[in-house]
Parts: sequence; structure tokens; C-alpha cells
Amino acid sequence: MLKTKRRKNIFYAVISLLFTLVLFFNANGSTLQGNIIPAPTSYEETLKEIAIQPQYDSNKYFIQGFTPTVTVKLKSDNRVQLNTELNTETRNFRVIADLDGLEPGTHEVALKVENLSSGVSATLETKTITVTIEKKVTKTFDVKTDLSQANLQDGYELGKIAIEPSTVSVTTGEETVKEIDQVLVSANSIVNATKDINAKLAVAAVDANGQKLPVVISPEQVTVNATVTLPSKQVPITVVPTGEMATSLSSIDYELNEYNVTVSGEQAALDQVTQVSVSVDIDNVVKQTQVTTPVDVPEGVEVSPNEVTVTIKPVQKPTTSTTSSSRAQTSAASSSSTSTNETTASTTSETETSTSVSEEVVTSETTN
Repeated sequence: MLKTKRRKNIFYAVISLLFTLVLFFNANGSTLQGNIIPAPTSYEETLKEIAIQPQYDSNKYFIQGFTPTVTVKLKSDNRVQLNTELNTETRNFRVIADLDGLEPGTHEVALKVENLSSGVSATLETKTITVTIEKKVTKTFDVKTDLSQANLQDGYELGKIAIEPSTVSVTTGEETVKEIDQVLVSANSIVNATKDINAKLAVAAVDANGQKLPVVISPEQVTVNATVTLPSKQVPITVVPTGEMATSLSSIDYELNEYNVTVSGEQAALDQVTQVSVSVDIDNVVKQTQVTTPVDVPEGVEVSPNEVTVTIKPVQKPTTSTTSSSRAQTSAASSSSTSTNETTASTTSETETSTSVSEEVVTSETTN
């Protein structure tokens, strides 16, 4: 009897325990499940400067006035799919602004994200953009440049400027084209130039206030060529002999292949230069000699040509034999002169005598 009663008590105890466990798990099941099976992880990334792609008839219209990029936040539980959209080479999505059907004027247009991978969501930082639509026009303009002395180092002079090509094609809206004051090549990138300029520079269309206008220019860059020189002038060359002249010489003459050279430099330095010099060494020079020597100029001054050829022509002193010969020649010349004078005197006397006789004859005849 006791055994039967014990069995019943054990049975009831087991049943009670089972009911207790069922109630416990029923009350705390969701918490336990959360602890046992973790919730899925969510990944987020922010992409900046994603290009906005307007959809419109580009053959008929020109659009401007809107910010061309937008910030996009991407979110996904799948890291692989998210990475696909982050990579520019594998990205599927794009941000568009649908302008189809809109007339010329200014419009506020909603932005949309298209072709986004499944399992990835996108949020745009900017929901709309303001766009101005104009009828498209194309016009040809001459190209100018603001290149000036200010782009050169002090003391240098700007010469002839050439732009190639000298004209460009400008495409924009029919209202914007009316605002174009000039098509300009800015030379801001050229600083302290000391050599001839050859630069490929961007072209921009600006209004009367110098503000850039929204246009498309073809070609986008042109080549600017300009000569850059220093002030210059011509001055004579002076020969400055160095060393001792040989005692056998009475003097030395100099012959130059150039008697004038061109000097260049800052104007203040040029004003101090009236001539330049070349040094010639005359030590042991007793016969005609030719030398090439540099032209000496002050610091800060350039010269062209920078060297000249000098022919040194020594003049020998007369020797004793030369002096005797000269004296003999002088004596002979004196004797010859005396003889000539005597002959001339004799001839003159004979002429006078003949004339006198003739006169006497004439007088006698007249008397008879």
C-alpha cells in the first residue's frame, strides 16, 4: 500500500516538474532564443560626390545651375552586396534627375536611385535639385589671354603673344550666350617667367565681371606662345692689353671680328653700361697673332656674342740699317732735286735769251 502511494507521489512530482519547465520556457523563450541565435548585423557606408545623371534631350537643350553630385548612404545586412555597390568598378546603382518633358526655365526636380542591388537600401542626403533648362546654341569666339608683364620676373619684357588655335567653339544656353563678354585663357599659373612661354592652358567663358559662365568649350585647352626678353642695347668694345709689350715693338694694333656687341639686363643695370672690354695678353707677342677672348660685362648683364676674335698686329721699331738706307734715299732725292732745279734754271735762261734776240730783230725790221 505504501509502495503504491509513493509511486503516485513520484509520478505527481514528475508531472509538476514538467509543467514548471513548460511554463518557464514559455515565459522566457524569446529571451533565450535571442541569446542563443544572435540578430543579423547591419552594415552602413556613406558615399560622397556621387554624380547626378540628368535625363533630357541633350541635342535640343542645355542645362545648368545645379550641384552635379550628391551624398548617398547605403545600408545592408549583406557585406558582400554592400561592397559591390561601394566599388566604382562593380557598382550597379546610379542617381538620376528626370527632366524629360520639362520646358525651358528653372525647375525643382526630384532625385532617384536606380539599379540598386537587392538587399541594399539607399538614402540621399539631398532629395531634389534646382535645374535651369535652356535651348542649346553653339557659337565661335576669338580667344584672348590675360598674360602680361605681371607674369614675368622683374626687368623682363613681354614680346609677341600667339594663341593656337585662336578661336574656339562654345556651346551653352541661348540666354547664357548673351552674357559672354570674352573667352579667356588665364595665365595665373605662369609666375616669374624668364624664358619664352609655351604653355597649354584651359579656356573659360566669362561675363563682364570676370565670372565664369556654364558652357562647354571645344577645344578645352589652347597653346599660348610668347617671347620673353631682357631690355637690350648695342655698345662698343674696348681692347685692354695686359702684360708687357716687347721692347722691339713701337706699338700694337688690334683688329676685331666684332666691334659692337648686344648687352641685355634690367634697365637699371643697362643704364650703367656704355661700353664693354676684352682683355688681350701681349706678353712675348712679336708677330701677328690671333686670339679668342671673352667679353667682360658687369654682374647682372648678359652679352651676345659673349666672346670675340682679336688679331694682334705688332709694329716693329725701325732698325739701324733701315735708318741709313732711309738717309741715303733722302740724300739721293735731294741731289736729284738740285740737278732738276739747275736744269730748269738753264732752260729758263736760254728761253729768255732767245726771246730778247727775237725782239731785237722785230725792232730792226720796223725801223727799216
